[in-house]
Amino acid sequence: MHSTGIKGVSDALSRQTLSLVQIKKSKGEAFLRSYISLWLIYLNELLNLNKPLTEAQIRLCAEQIMADYHHLKISELSLIFKRIGECGELYERISMPKVMSIFRQYDQERTEVVVTQNQQAHEQFRYRENRTESYDDDLERLCKKMRKF
Repeated sequence: MHSTGIKGVSDALSRQTLSLVQIKKSKGEAFLRSYISLWLIYLNELLNLNKPLTEAQIRLCAEQIMADYHHLKISELSLIFKRIGECGELYERISMPKVMSIFRQYDQERTEVVVTQNQQAHEQFRYRENRTESYDDDLERLCKKMRKF
């Protein structure tokens, strides 16, 4: 449940961890609900606030995360919960709207990162596709460069 070493959205996306939907498929919906609830309980204990999430809010929040953010990976959850823990705007209380707001912000940031990564991959593909050199010519050119060093 820790975000050890995760530096940002790109890093969280690149980690080889399961997504929530994969957990649901392999372990079932009840297991996933309990798993997310444990994250929220851990958050409550970690933050040690005057007004933590209630049991009902934890259940509702877990359901909302399962419904709206099933595409997220465990590494991404770890990063999100780290960000919630570092959030200075809690003022001794946490609420479901605040938690879900942070999830929405993360998801928007995630979308921007994925779009940028896809655009870069597409540009690299198009660059290689438009080159006039054959694979052998390209390899020979690279070998010549390496011989210079």
